[in-house]
Amino acid sequence: MKNNLMKTGRILLHKLLFTSLILTCLLIPSSAGYSNSLLALYLTNIPDQTVAEGDSFMLMLDDYISDDLYPDNQISWTCTDNLYLSFSLDSITRIASLVPLSEDWYGIDTVIFTATNPANETHSDTVVFNITAINDPPVVADIPNQTVAEGISFASISLDNFVSDPENPDASLSWSATGMVQL
Repeated sequence: MKNNLMKTGRILLHKLLFTSLILTCLLIPSSAGYSNSLLALYLTNIPDQTVAEGDSFMLMLDDYISDDLYPDNQISWTCTDNLYLSFSLDSITRIASLVPLSEDWYGIDTVIFTATNPANETHSDTVVFNITAINDPPVVADIPNQTVAEGISFASISLDNFVSDPENPDASLSWSATGMVQL
């Protein structure tokens, strides 16, 4: 009987140690910023994104999330720290769109995506969005026609008043004229 009791005690001790080991492996330490509970929500790394100026970003965020307890359509997403990009998420297609706040903006914006399940478990990932510059051509407005009598000079035209360029100051632009057959 003593041997059976010792054997039963060892079995219980092994089960307790095994269960403790499994729970230790599955628990996230509180020093990582999470409570000590089993997590069902997993967010994989969303890769950094790059597009050319004038384009926007489209991401299927559900491709980067899994949850053992809830389907993707029950996961909510937020986007924070976006200074230059507006964020929207289509509730039906679940496609996220990030569009520059200014049509001619280019540069880098760092965004934090956070996924939250109905149990309020959250995971976040930081993603760098890079929009590369494209040289936009200067825009020339209509220059008014001039008519003068023979022998009279045309009035000077300040061409800088009729041009705009998003990337370059007017003084750095060079001008040329064509079609001046009888001038």
